[in-house]
Amino acid sequence: MGIPIIFVFLLLILTNIYFNKIFYYIYHLENSSKNKVQFNDINDSQFNDRKSSIELNEVNKLNSSDKNSRYSYLILVIFSMLVAFGYIDLPIILYHFKSIYGFNNDYLAIICYSLAMVSSAIGGFISSSLFKKSPFFVIIFSLILVIFYPLILVIFYKNIFVFLLVSIFWGWALGTFETTFKILISIFSNEQNVGKMFGMFHTLFGLSWFIGSSFLTFFSQYFEFNFVYFISFIIEIIAFLFFLVFKNKIIVIK
Repeated sequence: MGIPIIFVFLLLILTNIYFNKIFYYIYHLENSSKNKVQFNDINDSQFNDRKSSIELNEVNKLNSSDKNSRYSYLILVIFSMLVAFGYIDLPIILYHFKSIYGFNNDYLAIICYSLAMVSSAIGGFISSSLFKKSPFFVIIFSLILVIFYPLILVIFYKNIFVFLLVSIFWGWALGTFETTFKILISIFSNEQNVGKMFGMFHTLFGLSWFIGSSFLTFFSQYFEFNFVYFISFIIEIIAFLFFLVFKNKIIVIK
C-alpha cells in the first residue's frame, strides 16, 4: 500500500514541475509574439545595425532588471508565506462544522469541499483572465475574501449556510492566489532559473501553510474556534498591509 502512495506522490511532484515550466513558456511565448520587430523593408546594413542595437539594449535591460526581479521575487515569496500562514485549511473549518452539528453523515462536509474546488477552478480562470488588466483589483479582492471569511465564521458560525458560503470564498481565493502567483513568478524568472524559482516558492508556500495550519489546530485544542478564526483574521490583515506597502514590487506586468 505504501509503494503506490509514494509513486502517486512522486508523480504529482513531477507533474507540478512540468506544469510550472509549461506555464512559464506559454506566458513568455505569448509576450514575445506580441513584441516581434518587423524588418521587412530594411536593407542588410540597417538590419545588422538594428539587430546589434536591439541585442545591446536587451543585455542592458536584463542586467539592470536582474536585481529588481530577484528583490520582487523575494517580496512575493514573503507575501505568499504570510497569506499561507494565516490561511485556515478547509478540513479544519469542516471539522469545526461537524463538531457543532454533530452529523454522523459527512455529506455536508463533502458538499462544502466540492463547492470549494469548483469555486477554486472558476476563480483561477476568471482571475487569470482579468489579471493583466487589473492585477491590483484581483489580488485585493482575494485578500478581502481571506480576511473576512474568518470574521464571518466568528460572528455567524451557528448558521449552516455560512459554512457553504465560506467554502466558496476559500476556494475562490485559493484558485486566484495559485494562478496569480504563477504568473508573477513567470515574470520574475528566466529560462535558466524558472525551475529553481518555482520550486523554492512552492516549498516555502507549502511549508508556511503547514506550519500555520498546525499552530491553528494546536490552538483549537485549548481555545474556542472563534479564537482560532480571530488569529487567522489578524495574520491576513498583516498580509494585506504588507501587500499595500510593497504592491509596486509585487505587481510587475511586462
